[in-house]
Amino acid sequence: MTLAAITMTAPEAASPVQMYRATYSPDDNKLRLYAASRLDPETYKKVHDAGFRWAPKQALFVAP
Repeated sequence: MTLAAITMTAPEAASPVQMYRATYSPDDNKLRLYAASRLDPETYKKVHDAGFRWAPKQALFVAP
């Protein structure tokens, strides 16, 4: 068994903090992701690549 070292760097002071909330609804079997502010391009790409799509009427991301 080998252990890999994990390097973590402190975020830059100028980088914005993003707040998220996620819910799962068994009624319609969907994940919903609520972002407190607009996602930066890198985070948006990760969310989109994970299968979430923007639902403009609900103002949230949903994974069908």
